[in-house]
Amino acid sequence: MIDPLVLLRAVHFAATVVAVGSIVFQALVLDAGGRTAEAGIGILRRRLKAMTGIALGVALLSGFGWLALLGAAILDQPVAAALRSGDLWTVLTGTRFGLVTMVRAGLALALIGLLVWPGTLPLQLAAAAAFAALPALTGHAGASPGLAGRVHMASDMIHLVSACAWVGALPGLILVLGRGGDAAFIGTVVRRFSLLGIVSVAALTASGVINSWQLLSGPGDLIATPYGQALSVKIALFLIMVAIAAINRFRLTPRLPATAGALRRNSMAEAALGLAVLLVVGFLGTLPPAAHRHPDTAETAYGTAGAHSHSDADHR
Repeated sequence: MIDPLVLLRAVHFAATVVAVGSIVFQALVLDAGGRTAEAGIGILRRRLKAMTGIALGVALLSGFGWLALLGAAILDQPVAAALRSGDLWTVLTGTRFGLVTMVRAGLALALIGLLVWPGTLPLQLAAAAAFAALPALTGHAGASPGLAGRVHMASDMIHLVSACAWVGALPGLILVLGRGGDAAFIGTVVRRFSLLGIVSVAALTASGVINSWQLLSGPGDLIATPYGQALSVKIALFLIMVAIAAINRFRLTPRLPATAGALRRNSMAEAALGLAVLLVVGFLGTLPPAAHRHPDTAETAYGTAGAHSHSDADHR
């Protein structure tokens, strides 16, 4: 049976990826270089906005659910008892995880409001990037000290934003490929998405190497430790996704529009593999990396609960 915390983390990250990726898709793929005049594009935009709004709602609910489970673990109480006693308020206001949860909830609500305002895509894009990047403050990178910790945190933020941009934009691409329409329009969208994917995969690869360097004591950890084994699964799934993306880019895209159906099926396979990666990510956050060390104070139950939600005093 899957640990509820692992499942809730996976749901939260999936919702975040879809919400952020849908905004990225509209801003950098669908409407790049100006609003597109393709027939029926208004329906596509409305579907993207609806998908973004639903995903943000799920991210809000799962984020506070994650906080409740984590807070109950920190307080060593059942969730219901922690809610009744009001002790979760201390976790919300007195830990880094709680503060980041509140800021991200504010960003999610702001994004939901901005969805109905025309002409706010640049602002949506900036808010979405912040919404995607902030969890790095509460993960393993946020607990690393010194210059190495700052480099790790920056790398983790890039990793999160890049993952959202690539995997989260796939549903938008699938919608475009499934609706048919002008061949030139589909070709333009696919080429723009391909460029976005190339940049995202390059950033994911570079930041992933940096993160692994920080969190593993050596290549042997990929086999010898539970964290390394889970990371190995994540890397394998990522490589399969890259292989499918390469087929899309070099074999199917040049033969559009005849290959639109195959391209859509491959994109759906990429999205499914992306969901599997997110489930692994949900599990990874609950495991202590072999090379991860905390300065000065002991880690306490915050790390074992899976979020590194230290109090402010732990990071002064």
